[in-house]
Amino acid sequence: MTGGAAIEAAWIGRAGGAAQRVRHGFSRPDVAAAFPAFAQATHSGWHASVAAAESGDDALVLTIRWAGGALAAGPLRIVKGEVQHIALAAVATPVEAVTEEELEASTLDQRLQALLAARPGLTVRLDIVNKCNLRCVMCHYADERVFKRPAQHITPEQFAAFFAPLAPAVREVVLSCGDEPLVSPHFEAIVRYLADQHPHVEVLFSTNGMLLSERHARTVIERGAALVMFSIDGVTAATFEAVRCGARFGQVVGNLVRLRRLREAAGSARPLLVVNYVLMRRNIHEAPLFVAAARELGVHYIDFRHVVPGERYDAADDTLETQPSQFNHYRGRILAAAQVHGVTVYLPPPLPGGGAYDARADPVATLDDFKAAVAAAPTVTGTVAAAPFAKPLRDTRGTPTEEFSGLFCERPFSEVMIRNQDEVLPCPYHGKVLDRLSSGRGLAAIFAGEAFQKLRRNMLRLEGDPDCAACPIKHQQLPQVCHPPT
Repeated sequence: MTGGAAIEAAWIGRAGGAAQRVRHGFSRPDVAAAFPAFAQATHSGWHASVAAAESGDDALVLTIRWAGGALAAGPLRIVKGEVQHIALAAVATPVEAVTEEELEASTLDQRLQALLAARPGLTVRLDIVNKCNLRCVMCHYADERVFKRPAQHITPEQFAAFFAPLAPAVREVVLSCGDEPLVSPHFEAIVRYLADQHPHVEVLFSTNGMLLSERHARTVIERGAALVMFSIDGVTAATFEAVRCGARFGQVVGNLVRLRRLREAAGSARPLLVVNYVLMRRNIHEAPLFVAAARELGVHYIDFRHVVPGERYDAADDTLETQPSQFNHYRGRILAAAQVHGVTVYLPPPLPGGGAYDARADPVATLDDFKAAVAAAPTVTGTVAAAPFAKPLRDTRGTPTEEFSGLFCERPFSEVMIRNQDEVLPCPYHGKVLDRLSSGRGLAAIFAGEAFQKLRRNMLRLEGDPDCAACPIKHQQLPQVCHPPT
């Protein structure tokens, strides 16, 4: 707001030089929290990309147009992390010409390439096999046709061929998106390749935990994998096994405990152990108690998320989005348990509507099954030689993840995903395949190509890209806020 009127347009540039149109209106909940008296603070985010001056003089001029005329301030020197109070002075007619879209896109990608040249900053996500050993109720593998489809594997040689050209820019590789990586006979070989040939790259993966053998666990620790995420959606065997069809609660908990014990024997902080807990009406009553179990397991954090209805799963009676009273009640109990037990949790925000919730009719859960599983966990013998790592785990400072976080979404700048061993997308939730590995263009060229560039330009729009419309993050089905214990 300026003098009580909304800002119509803004530009930023150097005195006497080309001005860059400032995109404004992006979500800034942190600003709203700091300045609650300003009605527009929630959508006060601005973004512009201005190439560095050859002379090294980064002084800028900001020009604003509003209903009362035009204001300008300058020269400005933007200092990262520093709050500045800027005085605006009335000026004549503001800048009329703005940079062409092509120049704007070029500036965006120039900034992206400069960041990646300075330090690795990309996440590569992929499934190395198109199979899973379970048929979870909310998963595409519940479909008989998907479960029995012919297996397709990415071999270590295939992986190296498409990964190596992009590797210098890659910060982390996630070896799972929607399939079970431990089904692949090449899992350990790919982990060893990354650790041996590209040691700067962090390795992460999600697993249902059933196939995490001692041999797999030792390889993960010895090669310094950064994070392993287990999918556990209950604290009792009956609830867990009704969701993760084909899994055995005791075996999954036992495999997690063994991995933790092997990590302790190695004296290593790697990998971080985290849990993905999918919230449904059938299991949310066990979620607060699971926080206590996570503490005993040494879990780094719990990622609570709503179940996402899809083509093969649309159980309206199992989702919580139509049950705001129940969700908000247990959400509060989860947060209380997290504080008591000192566990960090990620949670979706409260649901609008609803009121007081009477939980007396809900089932009563205990930790009996969990305690039995821990007591029966496999013993660990011998030692594990873990590779030393000095750098912080999952450090995003100075990367595209941080730099472009103020836009509609930073993922087209910071991630590239391979689905079904061929399709290239910016993330698991995008509605359009941008290219294919089978095209022969190469993963590095695809990420730098026109399809990704166009998508990145669309992140400057308040509504993002048309194929972002079904994103569960933007619909708040996935966790938005981290709640560390105080």
